[in-house]
Amino acid sequence: MLRLLLTFLWLILISQSKLDSCAQWIKQLGDLDFFTESQIRMVCMHQKEWIKDRDEEAGKKFLEVTTDNQLKYLRHVEQCTRQNCVREARRKKRAPTKSIRKEIRMMSASELSDLAAAMNGLKNRQIDNITAWDLHTLVHYPDSAPGAHWGPAFLPWHREFLRQFEIALQTEVPSVTLPYWDSTLDQGLPNEADSVLWTDELLGNGNGYVKTGPFANWDTNVFMPLSQIPVKKLYRSTGGREQDRLMTPRDANWITSRKNF
Repeated sequence: MLRLLLTFLWLILISQSKLDSCAQWIKQLGDLDFFTESQIRMVCMHQKEWIKDRDEEAGKKFLEVTTDNQLKYLRHVEQCTRQNCVREARRKKRAPTKSIRKEIRMMSASELSDLAAAMNGLKNRQIDNITAWDLHTLVHYPDSAPGAHWGPAFLPWHREFLRQFEIALQTEVPSVTLPYWDSTLDQGLPNEADSVLWTDELLGNGNGYVKTGPFANWDTNVFMPLSQIPVKKLYRSTGGREQDRLMTPRDANWITSRKNF
């Protein structure tokens, strides 16, 4: 029992040492007085959990748990462009127009409706034991994309991930373009969780089980053979942790001013 206790304490100390090293590395980047100590440690906890999940030998590997049909779908989307996969381009026999990336609140009612229809289309498209939407989500897991976070591949990996996801949406509704969220528009609110994003017209309620908006009553974690998390409904907790905050213009300026990544 004593040996077990000592081993447990040793693991805690090692884990704490890694967190301290991460925090020191972040601080040496400089000009970070706008981050609190708890926020820096939260970033380090996220890094620790990602690396732990990435390196977990007991977990099933991505290729071992996906079916042939699921891999076929992902390879198809990977090879797709708007010219050769989207129905609109194939039907009209002309080069597609450039996508215009809008802040989500600048989209028209019809554009928002099309976006919701495309997302719900992927969520309702079943590929063996999971939906197409959840398959794209699975690709973003640490064991299937170990280099996606905490390394130099972060930006290019996510750029390609979003390209494929947008193509998948366009196979549902050809005119759809992924919007972006400018969180600096919300960070100055007295309560950031009161953003207009969390209304029926945009994303639905921001706290508790999602009962309103285009994603009401969505199931999450439906790929049961791939996850130990029980199937449940979509749940949100905006502003649920005291140390959380939205990105500010100063944050964005700090990121873009970095010379060493």
